[in-house]
Amino acid sequence: MLKSDWVRFDTMTDEDIDYSDIPPLTNEQLQHMRPLGEVLPQVLSNRVQVTIQLDADIVEWFTKVGQIGERNSHNLVLRQYIANHLVTPVQNPG
Repeated sequence: MLKSDWVRFDTMTDEDIDYSDIPPLTNEQLQHMRPLGEVLPQVLSNRVQVTIQLDADIVEWFTKVGQIGERNSHNLVLRQYIANHLVTPVQNPG
């Protein structure tokens, strides 16, 4: 998404979204859905759930760059910090 699209995106409502090219899921499709960890356990391996408190400006920055909902962005930032501060970087498991 282009930076210029963020203003339009931020002001959109659910009614503004065009779903015409996305067919609704059938009951059969919904019944066959499984959690990601069951289907692709390797995607979630070596992950540990943590809860942290961050300063408001840090959260604001991640929100502004559109990364607050992307789990990997936080992981990448921390991994880069480690790589810049350790003699032997942590091996990326995935």
